Amino acid sequence: MRGPREIKMLGGRVRHSTVGMPLVVLAAALALVACGTDNFFSAPSGDPPEILELLAPPEVAVGQKLDVAVRARGTLPLDSLVVKVRGAFNADRQVIFASVTYDQSVVVSFDVPSTLADSVATVTAYAYDRIGQVSTPLQDQVRITAPPPAP
Repeated sequence: MRGPREIKMLGGRVRHSTVGMPLVVLAAALALVACGTDNFFSAPSGDPPEILELLAPPEVAVGQKLDVAVRARGTLPLDSLVVKVRGAFNADRQVIFASVTYDQSVVVSFDVPSTLADSVATVTAYAYDRIGQVSTPLQDQVRITAPPPAP
């Protein structure tokens, strides 16, 4: 008498019973339904990240540091933050987040060249999440002034 798990040798080949196969297919289908199929066939999605704050000083003297504070938040983990300065001088800084974070504050510093005349720099910040979505940029302007008089 053979049971459902019995293996029979026929002509030198191993033949498995087919009673267990429908059970495997049924278990896989139930597991798929239990896990949900919303993200099974599509990439994870969510709202793009957003820049909550961009704080830059109203003015900075030539030859000094321009420190920019930025806070970003996302519904998906944040990947990186990019801060660009354009106008009086051009510079870019990128901060990559190695650990999983949904809300992050950073301070990014730029060296203001000492050869500038009185001018204005525009600071722009962008946040990127792990699936490549980018935030709406947030901007601020900084006046670049002459160096303070020597005492």
